[in-house]
Amino acid sequence: MAKLPALVSALATGDGRDHATIDYFARTLREAGLLPTTKRGVGSAEMTPREAASLLIGVNVSETPRKASVLVPLYRRLVGVNYGPDLSGRDDLLGKLDQAENFGDALEILIEGAPEMLLLQKGFMDDAWANMPQPYRETLADDHCRLVVSFYGPYPYAEIKLETPGMNAPVQLDWRFRINVDDMENVPRGSADSDRRTRVTVGLPTISRLYASLLVKGADA
Repeated sequence: MAKLPALVSALATGDGRDHATIDYFARTLREAGLLPTTKRGVGSAEMTPREAASLLIGVNVSETPRKASVLVPLYRRLVGVNYGPDLSGRDDLLGKLDQAENFGDALEILIEGAPEMLLLQKGFMDDAWANMPQPYRETLADDHCRLVVSFYGPYPYAEIKLETPGMNAPVQLDWRFRINVDDMENVPRGSADSDRRTRVTVGLPTISRLYASLLVKGADA
């Protein structure tokens, strides 16, 4: 399994902010106890999909690491509702996502299942454009069939969707994650009253990079 620097590098690659910024988020989350704290080098902690999901949440729900350390637990506990097709009874990645207890668990399942999601995405694309030549479907795939994970703020809310091509094409995935009633008192003051709304999205490329980073072995990987 990988070390924390591998997760930082994976996120920094497609984030748009520099490596030092993502590393600062990671160090702050570690100091807050949201990422494992151990010695450096060979004996440092190995990362799992849980740490990858927490870091992904942290860098996308706040502009400051300190506030992220407060928001990560709240976003992890967001409760999901499936607004897409009925997935009950499925034992594949979609079935596992549908059974996730909260947003944090769903992200972990998504990261661990990135290769399967890539195949599912291709399958949805092939079905939607079954009458079109294969080269044409491949050209459209990246722009018209894509996984979108959305982090909304300042009030905690998130979505996981798979957008498909065509005006009348059915949504293949649509989970919406809202604050648990028991957590409402833990939402930072002013979040519900703010007139400024934010939405940050990541797609399968980011999820896949996190998956790949977890496969890296080595003390500093």
